[in-house]
Amino acid sequence: MLLSRRSIPLLATAAVAVFAGGAFAAPAESPVKRLGKTVVQHRDSNVRAVLSWRYANQTFEKEPWLLLELAFAAEGGAVDLNREDVSLLIPGGERLPLPGQKRLAEGLDVRWVVQKASVSREPITGYFPSQTLEQRIPFFTYPGGPVVQDEIGGGYTMLSRGDLYFEAPTGGWKPGRYTLVLKNKKLDVELPFSLPADDPKKDAKGADGKTVPW
Repeated sequence: MLLSRRSIPLLATAAVAVFAGGAFAAPAESPVKRLGKTVVQHRDSNVRAVLSWRYANQTFEKEPWLLLELAFAAEGGAVDLNREDVSLLIPGGERLPLPGQKRLAEGLDVRWVVQKASVSREPITGYFPSQTLEQRIPFFTYPGGPVVQDEIGGGYTMLSRGDLYFEAPTGGWKPGRYTLVLKNKKLDVELPFSLPADDPKKDAKGADGKTVPW
């Protein structure tokens, strides 16, 4: 195809504009935000989820069970969470599913752990100003406690909060980077955390030089 000399500058200008637009486009904002030394949040158009690992940070080198406190609420339409939707990525890349209630009762005195953890709980409900109702995440219980269920759901006004337990596959937990994952058709949540917890740093840079929420 032949081009007139008049058309060449116009094409060059358009090419520069396209290149500049791509080069200076703002990067997508991460849904993950560090809220404190042992608190992290994931927020997108479907859900807001907050994880506290304060008790786990204090005990991971001493105990084979990890207690993580999770709270979540819908940001739009109702969301459901099944036991099978929850997993933990551990250093090395292995993915651990939630154990069953029977295995938890065999390996852990849940009532005693809950009592010890009560003195180090963080007020994570304060990160959900719009929720007026609260329900427990029913995946685990203690002797004589509430009934265990495998699924929970709620709308915009409902806050779901509870403890999750994971058992170390080798009898102990290694220092490193972990990620709590909530994934189904409506949820794609990753809540990363470190054991032991590091101090939050503003404007920290990742390996690629970009700002990361740590």
